[in-house]
Amino acid sequence: MPVALALLLIGCASAHESGAATIQAEEAPCRDDGDCAFTRVAQGACCPMLCTPRVVTKKRAAELQANLPICTGGKPESCPKPVCRDRGTSTAPVCEAGRCVARTVTPRSD
Repeated sequence: MPVALALLLIGCASAHESGAATIQAEEAPCRDDGDCAFTRVAQGACCPMLCTPRVVTKKRAAELQANLPICTGGKPESCPKPVCRDRGTSTAPVCEAGRCVARTVTPRSD
């Protein structure tokens, strides 16, 4: 039994590491904030269903958008529409150290 548990843990660790490499590839490279964008498509998914968008390169965001008609069989309206509530904070996609990340934006008090 301990051997089976060890193999299970190794398999989970390997899957997690490969997922991290894919996520990083979607977030990099960038040179400035203009290279970054939001997407509501989850990693490995087809439909935009995230309530909190994730940050990817602008190129990857365009690829995900262009893939929507293909992966839904030409029926993007078939994607479920999530019911999301306002988070109360705003974020912006920014480029830091060559990688796209989300940064909390402080509202201006003009």
